[in-house]
Amino acid sequence: MSRRRWLAVALVVLLVLVASPFVYAYLSYPAEYVDRVLRWRDADVLDYQKFPERPMEASASPYLFGSNLDEAIVRERFGIAAGTDDLDAFLEEAETQAFIVIQGDEILYERYFNGASRDSIVTSFSTAKSFASALVGIAIAEGHIKAVSDPITDYLPELLERDRAFAEITIEDLLRSRQASSTRNSRS
Repeated sequence: MSRRRWLAVALVVLLVLVASPFVYAYLSYPAEYVDRVLRWRDADVLDYQKFPERPMEASASPYLFGSNLDEAIVRERFGIAAGTDDLDAFLEEAETQAFIVIQGDEILYERYFNGASRDSIVTSFSTAKSFASALVGIAIAEGHIKAVSDPITDYLPELLERDRAFAEITIEDLLRSRQASSTRNSRS
């Protein structure tokens, strides 16, 4: 085999090796997801610096949780669940920034790790979904929302003016951060 042909074959093999993960990703996942991962990389604690923000004004009369620190019981229970004898070390190694346990109206445990403090800006990741889910549950209990299967346009009809596809998105889709059911079914 001539040197020129050998280099051409080696280049093709190299291109196939480099392109294979991208081809697999685009065939296995929605293109929007792959594009987002390639552009922004993996999620990290500095995401708040990458994306637009909407500052919120502090409440003139904020609710203040009481403090009834019971760190021993929290360490014991979470230590058992996490399979560790040292909860703080576990949280530090897991790259946790803030870990707060609230029961009722009282803070039982509040610790900050990896250079974070009470005043640090931290990315909530999916923690926000827990709060949103709780608020939706309260809204259902109080009769403001009928069911999580309702389309979001029942409550935000102005979205229909932007795009009729919003009618396919349910409250549950938002809570689970998933595609609307019609989009999921059309990809199956």
